[in-house]
Amino acid sequence: MRISGTPITIRIGGVEFSVPADANFKINLSTFKSEVLPTTGDNMRKMTKQPSSIMGLPIIGDVHEMDFLTTLAESPDDTQMSVTLADGSTYSATGFINMNEIESSDYKCLVDMFPRAKWVPLLV
Repeated sequence: MRISGTPITIRIGGVEFSVPADANFKINLSTFKSEVLPTTGDNMRKMTKQPSSIMGLPIIGDVHEMDFLTTLAESPDDTQMSVTLADGSTYSATGFINMNEIESSDYKCLVDMFPRAKWVPLLV
């Protein structure tokens, strides 16, 4: 599966949210980050565990949808999340979200999504 295109469908907690047409975000499917450690001989590789994530996903909503997102962000319970991109790629996970500030001009906020395990590509 490719990872390209803007998100066309965002579902969090069973609710579908609107996304700007030109939305751009960062998706990290890897659970490890590699660093190069120089030595007197060959370079060494250090692998550090990192969380899979979708960062900076812009969501537009009304007051009730933002209240719902705030409730999910503050809840200790996991929620179901999925992202479908313009190319048809869909990734799903159970996890939690972080909700950033709401912009008053268009009631948009940036949401970070973190799966408990990892993002699972759904085959179509």
